[in-house]
Amino acid sequence: MLVLAGTMAAGAAEPDVAPIKHHRFDNEILAYERSDQRLPPLPGGVLMVGSSSFRRWKTAEDDLAPWPIINRGFGGSTNADVLHFFDRIVMPYKPRVILYGAGESDLAPAEVDPQGAVDGFKAFAQRAAKRLPGRRIVFVSIKPSGSRWERWDDIQKANAAIRKLCDADGTLYYADISRTLLTDDGTIDDRKFLDDRLHLTREAYHDWAEAIRPVLKKAWRNAGGAPRTFGRELKDGETIVFIGDSLTDQALPGGGYVQHTIQGIRKARPKPTLHVKRAGIVMTTSANWNTNVLDLQALRHKPTLSIVFLGTADMIGFFGKRDAGTPQAAFKKHMTNIVTRIKASGSDVILITPALLGEQVEPDRKGMRYMRVYCELLREVAREQAVCLVDLHRTFRTYLRRHKKADTIDGLVTTDGIHFNVTGQTIAARELLQCLGLRDAATGGPDAPPSRSDSRLPSSAVHNEAVNNVRKR
Repeated sequence: MLVLAGTMAAGAAEPDVAPIKHHRFDNEILAYERSDQRLPPLPGGVLMVGSSSFRRWKTAEDDLAPWPIINRGFGGSTNADVLHFFDRIVMPYKPRVILYGAGESDLAPAEVDPQGAVDGFKAFAQRAAKRLPGRRIVFVSIKPSGSRWERWDDIQKANAAIRKLCDADGTLYYADISRTLLTDDGTIDDRKFLDDRLHLTREAYHDWAEAIRPVLKKAWRNAGGAPRTFGRELKDGETIVFIGDSLTDQALPGGGYVQHTIQGIRKARPKPTLHVKRAGIVMTTSANWNTNVLDLQALRHKPTLSIVFLGTADMIGFFGKRDAGTPQAAFKKHMTNIVTRIKASGSDVILITPALLGEQVEPDRKGMRYMRVYCELLREVAREQAVCLVDLHRTFRTYLRRHKKADTIDGLVTTDGIHFNVTGQTIAARELLQCLGLRDAATGGPDAPPSRSDSRLPSSAVHNEAVNNVRKR
């Protein structure tokens, strides 16, 4: 019988786990650290830690969108391996939610008792409770496989014990992916595995994502994260208003993010009749919109959904000669008032964070520093107002990590470091469609080929000055 102790209270003693005498995965961890030095992932996301099933899940960021995924699976790691690298592979990311995928390698040897896998997870959860108060952990069940089928009975015992542990602790969650890899008669579905009968196909990972998403959604919400998916389907006759600055006003060959979004909605939902209003005004800030401009340009249309994309112009002001950006406290106050007024009119709200102030990847650049602060303020507004958030800043940083080769101001997703090119417009629309629950209509995204379109938006002299100063800093 497997032994179950109490919940993962911060003061509980960690179960004894044998120390690692050698570090066979040092090179993999070092590779992650070098990548993070170039462009550190933002804190407060969803961290994946575990063994090769996570490491080989190359599409996890897309499959589990719109949650901000950081995949740090490594090797064929055991619970002890993950615990050993805790300070290097967990703490730097300060995750809001941890997807935990270790334990299978612990049970690979035939002589290992399933209690060892249970104790290993308990040790990790208790350390996380001490070091990361408020976090949530989703245990992804230890999977069955053809190559280790003789261990399936013990794997089920370990899974059952860990599930009971999760049921007894409000900070732990259990995602059962085992059933996605079995046939109706309870045997291994070989179609879901590669030739080694251990690692998974693309189809299998897609099924995993569908099993994990509802559990992740609950864990994210309970960890205090702003909603990442819209709470209802669009209905016939809806009026959607896009509120923003020049990024919303922008038009490119093939359409800006507004056109791409509406096309995606109509592709996925051809029946509803939608009324679309674009209220993008060049160089408008949150202060401008927190006046009768909101009534005149947006609320008079009686929207049922208002999509608010503001903040870039609030920051650009700090790069001009007069240093006339919107102060942090004022920005949050204006955005809170805007959301409150829109909700009071009867409209639902989706907030979009600013994306970039230059494509350079150094984290200490002035533009990056401002972006981090103002995006976090918008995340706070979304959490406090319980409205859906599209975190474009996280998405674009992920894209730059994958694709940026030279440290240039623009060219990959923007035309000038701020305004989107065709690739940027497509990515923005994709994230918005995913927020609306229309994942099948979303195209492009982090793995889409970059476009070099350079259709620049005509800008005012003040705006051009700001863009030029962003280039210099």
